[in-house]
Amino acid sequence: MKIFPPHLPPRACRVPFRRAYQSVPLILAFFLIAILSAFTTTMGAIAWFMPFQYMSQPGITVVRAPGEGTEVKLLDELVQQQVKKRIVHIYDTREKLGGAYYATGAKKGTAMILSAEGWATMLLPTYTWGEEYFWEVVDYQGRVYKVSSLVRDSATDIVYFRMNGDRFRGDVSFPDWDMLDVKDVLWSPNNLERSMMLGDIDILSNEKSFLLTKEHAAYTVSTLDGDELPVYDPLILKNGAFVGFLRKDGTVLPSWYVSAQLVSLFETGTVGYSGIPVKGTVVDHSVNGEHVYEVVSGFFVSFLPYQLYGGGLLLHDVIIEVEGQPFHIYETQRDILLDEHDTVHMRVLRGGEMIDVDVKKVRL
Repeated sequence: MKIFPPHLPPRACRVPFRRAYQSVPLILAFFLIAILSAFTTTMGAIAWFMPFQYMSQPGITVVRAPGEGTEVKLLDELVQQQVKKRIVHIYDTREKLGGAYYATGAKKGTAMILSAEGWATMLLPTYTWGEEYFWEVVDYQGRVYKVSSLVRDSATDIVYFRMNGDRFRGDVSFPDWDMLDVKDVLWSPNNLERSMMLGDIDILSNEKSFLLTKEHAAYTVSTLDGDELPVYDPLILKNGAFVGFLRKDGTVLPSWYVSAQLVSLFETGTVGYSGIPVKGTVVDHSVNGEHVYEVVSGFFVSFLPYQLYGGGLLLHDVIIEVEGQPFHIYETQRDILLDEHDTVHMRVLRGGEMIDVDVKKVRL
């Protein structure tokens, strides 16, 4: 018989049992790791054998419409939240019933916020002078603002307005136009669950004579399901970049018109352009150099405004290059407009000879 000293408390448990009890958490952790490893291996095998069309692109989730073979491309949820904070909706209070309800047709459009100070922009061909005094601007949280000032670009029907508030989300971004491609997927902020596709236009098949300061549509938009297009809505890419506005004819009014105005808009509250307002025709012609004929594409100048007289460019010059890049009716016009410099360097063909000229841009 074992006798314990009377001055000590009785033992709580046996030592072997206590040691076994202490090892239980370690055993449970081992089994948990084994289960997670098996799950990871199984999911990896499933992903390996899944068809490619069910995989996602960065920023895009691709699913199948129920009962159909049409792919529905969904914008990433994080980008969706960002886009919703970058837009506002404009309503006409003259169509507000009982002080609380908007009649059908009261909505004037959807605008992209451009700055934290409240500048925003939208495409509004139907704008009439002074109507902004009747507008209510509503953000994603339902807060209502009034318009304190408005500027209209008559060349594009884009309006820029400033809301009487601050601390807006003004981190709008624009695409890299050289990377934009046909079949890129687009969304309207008003319906982020329905995607559209970017297409292109053969400019030369529609027009023969061009004015370098006039915008020539190069992109179209089509829906993947054949539904109606969201006319006048802003358009965004999968990364949330603002591509432009959708016009009534299904073409894109590019947002580089907007980006070109930001400095002037924020500093002086005005918009305007500087460019080379020459008119002409895209031509292919042969250059005879040491008995070798080379076909070169260029722009034949058929009209030269008085502002450019004596400025380096002459009537019947053929513009071959602009700022070191081959002439392209769409890209050249865009690059001249976006160029911050006062002069544009050109290489022209004049009387069979290639010469370099610097042409000063004029206010349009």
